[in-house]
Amino acid sequence: MANDYGVVTIDGATHTTLQALEISTQDPTYPGVVHLRNKSRNITIDNCYIHAPLSTSIQQKVTLVNLYAKKTRANANNDHFSLQHSLLEGGYNGVRLGGTGFVSLPAEIGGRIVNNVLRNQGTKAIYVAREVDARVEGNTIENELSTHKDFSAIDIDAKGDVRVVNNRISLNTKEYCTAVFVRNVSGTPASLALIANNAVSVKHAESSSRSYGSKVLSLKRRIGKTCSSPTTHYAWRVKRTTSRWLLWAL
Repeated sequence: MANDYGVVTIDGATHTTLQALEISTQDPTYPGVVHLRNKSRNITIDNCYIHAPLSTSIQQKVTLVNLYAKKTRANANNDHFSLQHSLLEGGYNGVRLGGTGFVSLPAEIGGRIVNNVLRNQGTKAIYVAREVDARVEGNTIENELSTHKDFSAIDIDAKGDVRVVNNRISLNTKEYCTAVFVRNVSGTPASLALIANNAVSVKHAESSSRSYGSKVLSLKRRIGKTCSSPTTHYAWRVKRTTSRWLLWAL
């Protein structure tokens, strides 16, 4: 993927903004409609319309906004990326934050996904993969078309000053789904990681093959039970200490 390109490829640029553009493709094999790579830092996408055909096929994994860094290379991340005030429709994933995959190497930092609308992605709307100080705030996520089993509106693995707040999620997919999937979120004593004030409605078709239903919030990493509801609205705050997680419904 280091040599792959999107409809728009940002390759090693810094302090660059894409604003008020419509960017699309009918080819779902692109890695990204907008594809960032090679230490593209302080990039902003503002007030854009980015779209592609909905896909649930692993052979057609187009991500509308895709950040890529070589897993084995230190400091190759696309730090301080911002997606704001934009509409993303279709695709396999909506937006993917995340850089170098090895734990021993510096993680990507400062990704912000703020005040966007993400509609009818195939498998994930927002995917945050090992990001430091990630912000996912004020987004509207809607899906009523995906046939993927366990579609996730927000799938997050992040640490530091993490915020997942004030998002509105409405899912009525053909199979079971998850509103917020927390793989791992780790704050610090000075700055707790926060998941709060997210309005969530989750449904799935009665024909869904998973009898115990869809999930408003799913927590991985030593969490005993998953919080589930067929149709509900919740706001959550999550705190992780060195030995345990604490969860509040607000």
